[in-house]
Amino acid sequence: MENQDPRADVWRWLDCAIAEVAKVDYGRLTKDMSPSSQGQRVDRALAELYKLQEGEQPDYDDEWVALFYLTWYQPRQIFLAYSALRQVIRGQKPPSQIIDYGCGASAVQIALSILIAQWLRDESIRQGVPNPSHGIFAVHGIDPSEPMRRIGGVLWRQFQKEVKDTSPRITISDLSGVPYNKRPKNFKGSLLDIMDSMTDSCESHASYKDYAKSHAARHAAAPDGCWLTAMHAVYDESNQQDMKTVFSLIRKEQEPTLELVTFSVPDSDSKQRFFWTLDFKGMELSSVPALEENVLERTTKWRLGLWEKLEGEMKYFQQYLERDVEWDPQRVEKAVMIRRK
Repeated sequence: MENQDPRADVWRWLDCAIAEVAKVDYGRLTKDMSPSSQGQRVDRALAELYKLQEGEQPDYDDEWVALFYLTWYQPRQIFLAYSALRQVIRGQKPPSQIIDYGCGASAVQIALSILIAQWLRDESIRQGVPNPSHGIFAVHGIDPSEPMRRIGGVLWRQFQKEVKDTSPRITISDLSGVPYNKRPKNFKGSLLDIMDSMTDSCESHASYKDYAKSHAARHAAAPDGCWLTAMHAVYDESNQQDMKTVFSLIRKEQEPTLELVTFSVPDSDSKQRFFWTLDFKGMELSSVPALEENVLERTTKWRLGLWEKLEGEMKYFQQYLERDVEWDPQRVEKAVMIRRK
């Protein structure tokens, strides 16, 4: 299949990482807490996340909300970021710098690491050299929610661990069907190599103002410029106004060469208002990679285990824990906006 994504192992590693972070974080939050109290807190967290279905913003300052976002919406965000960036890049060199507005739990950072490894694989084969020149890649996240930024950092480190423990220094070439005799020897562009490098270069901030004051911003200039992303960061009109202010400031000070925005609200009128306000034009994703397995088995198993543990302790949202957690490629196709310099 031409559009088949061959990196099945990468998605499994991410599934394992999400499930492990969820298990550890839930244990931390529920230490010395009764089952009844746990049920109440899970209910409240799921009630907050239900607001997303209405196009409203949940209370992301709640650690419980961040945890259950991780085990339901985060896989979709990662796959959305991967699919959108994959289409925009289309075999070209990924951007050296991305300012990620509303970065949440680092979906863009995780997606970019996979895409960079893929690009290096392609360049290595094209040039016939084991280590094509690529420089440093960095994602500078901006999000007011400390719990979301924290759990994103924890997920990033756990994902690194899963990659390292499962297959140390494995290259994307090993996952792509490239014949062994055509793979350059001593290839230095493995996913783990990229993640190790990005761990040092990436960071997150509570606001653009904090980012602008940071050491990273003062030294962020890159020959190829920077990109600006906002993955499902738009909710209501007040949120759009805040986004307009921040985007205008970033455009003035950082001069991004490309801006990529996706929507969480299905209202076409809201999209049109946003286009007009921020000078965007619509672009549908035409190339969403197929997946061998759409369900995150480990993460789904963790949620089902919690459902069994809290049976009778939750009043309203227990049924949501029974559902399969999915990467959900079909949902990805709904809305992508792009603005080039």
